[in-house]
Amino acid sequence: MNYVALLPPVLMALFGCATLILDVLTRRHENRAWLAWFNLAGSLLIGLSLWRQWQALSAGQPVVALQDAIVIDGLSLFANALVWLSVVTLLLISYRYLDLVGEHHGEYYALALFAQCGMYFMAAGVDLIALFVGLELTSLSFYILVGFTRADRRSNEAALKYMLLGALSSAFVLYGFSLLYGLSGSTSLTDIAAAVKPDPFTTLATVTVVIGMLFKVSAAPFHFWAPDAYEGAPTPITGYLSVASKIAAFAVLVRLLTGPLAGAAAIWQPLLVFASIASITIGSIAALTQERIKRLFAYSGIAHAGYVLLGFIAGPPLGLQGIYVYLLVYAIMNGGAFAVLTSLRNHGIAGDDLTDLRGLSRKHPVHAALFAILLLSLAGVPPTAGFIGKYYILAALMRSGHITLAVLAAGYIVVSLYFYFRMIREMYLEPSEDRQPLAASLGVRLALAGAAAFTLLIGLFPQPALHGALTLLERNG
Repeated sequence: MNYVALLPPVLMALFGCATLILDVLTRRHENRAWLAWFNLAGSLLIGLSLWRQWQALSAGQPVVALQDAIVIDGLSLFANALVWLSVVTLLLISYRYLDLVGEHHGEYYALALFAQCGMYFMAAGVDLIALFVGLELTSLSFYILVGFTRADRRSNEAALKYMLLGALSSAFVLYGFSLLYGLSGSTSLTDIAAAVKPDPFTTLATVTVVIGMLFKVSAAPFHFWAPDAYEGAPTPITGYLSVASKIAAFAVLVRLLTGPLAGAAAIWQPLLVFASIASITIGSIAALTQERIKRLFAYSGIAHAGYVLLGFIAGPPLGLQGIYVYLLVYAIMNGGAFAVLTSLRNHGIAGDDLTDLRGLSRKHPVHAALFAILLLSLAGVPPTAGFIGKYYILAALMRSGHITLAVLAAGYIVVSLYFYFRMIREMYLEPSEDRQPLAASLGVRLALAGAAAFTLLIGLFPQPALHGALTLLERNG
């Protein structure tokens, strides 16, 4: 079982190191796209190893490793599968983008895999040391990836801001972990759960850990890094950061708040109520005035984080079921949306301003139609996957008696319609002088078509997604 549990992160690390070595040995060759396909082959092996974990879990075998520091259960499998999907999307949409911006391929792909390795331990960790090592490996990789376009001052500035604020949030998490260790004398989450009791130390530990993790999911009022980081990062990395890092951070929150800190719900629930309302409000209203596409997606991502936090307030099992479904559809929608934004750069347009979308329906009607489907889903319009995600969150709130929160969250869905429809208007109603067709790579087409197809399939046939969420909940450790 050690082998089964550790095979995916070992493969991630090996392929990351092999990519760096091969990149140096073949630096003279001009075509670097083969590195992306090499890493796609590695991702296929990683996906098979995750499937092996699912088989072991379905057979009822306990999958643990590193002296019970990591465990494979429904939560870790769900989070790591979505992170794996995000990495595959990143590899598909990046290789032509890197050629156009003139950056190295090897370090880019290697850092993406190292970040995935860190997120694996975040999702599977049931020990404070494993969780923190995963958190720091992920953060360090993303600090570099955000500033990867070295000639762009915005990218450099975004990376510096992200690193400074990220170090502050990590300090909060580490301080909270140290208090939890002091309370229990152990780094195991199981031992901590048995030792947690109502006292000032538990309160302080809970508050600091929750604040640090709220930063990681870009929830208000700890969201200030997100707009700059999203705008300054390379477009494929923005999509990767907006999806994968949030999923891993939410997995940590689920692990902590339904495990060792479940008895401290009276402490963290008011914090999450405030953070969810603030996130939905600030994210929705700030997005209304944005002229830069990636900043708009940053604020909409803040609002989406607020909706996910509502699932914690609703509580298990319905709230957790809503969180699983929402994260699934968010990963698909956002991944496809950033595939379109990456293809704009492929045509020589920066893809940074809303005006860059003008005339897309005439230059490339298929891309425009698929992008419109994804935007409608992000807004929560039926019959798309986004509607299903919001429905399960709001239904969980209603059934748990949080009627006011549910009504408030539903009201902000109407607000979000404006800025998503604004992008659709730019594509379909605004004229464009540029009549050249869009030059999208095969990888971009595959990622976009797959995202749009699954968005419609989940929207029209939501029962499999709901059944999958229930199955994963039953298999949680």
